[in-house]
Amino acid sequence: MNLNTHYINNAVESNLSNEVIVLLGQLEFKFKKNSASNFRNLVKSQLDTLNLIDNLKVDSRLKVVVQSFKDKVALQTSFSNSARRMLDLVKFQHLYNHNIIQSAIYVVFSKDVAQVVANNTLHAEQIKVELEVYKKIITVPIILIEIKNK
Repeated sequence: MNLNTHYINNAVESNLSNEVIVLLGQLEFKFKKNSASNFRNLVKSQLDTLNLIDNLKVDSRLKVVVQSFKDKVALQTSFSNSARRMLDLVKFQHLYNHNIIQSAIYVVFSKDVAQVVANNTLHAEQIKVELEVYKKIITVPIILIEIKNK
């Protein structure tokens, strides 16, 4: 699997980010229309080998979680509709503001993969632009991992 890694808000590598990059780099998958759920399941099964804490609750008053967590780093994969991307960023920021995390890893498709998989699928270009626009609001260090076609 080809990856691009973007370090946002002075993000630095961590043990978890290195493990995730190696794990994703070893995957093989042929992207086609409506294949996002199959890819999500493949990634989830591989991430399960990293001994992560799953479904970290963002706040006890909400039914909102971050997918995974380890060593003060949040991990979220998003291979579907782009509508929830801002919620993901807000979750990261909330956890960062409360010193629960020091950084986040966000794994998404590249624009070309997103266009193959489905309409309105989240992709790295959207995230990079939005993080630039909201750089004074979203300050959590984020490693954005972009899944690319070979």
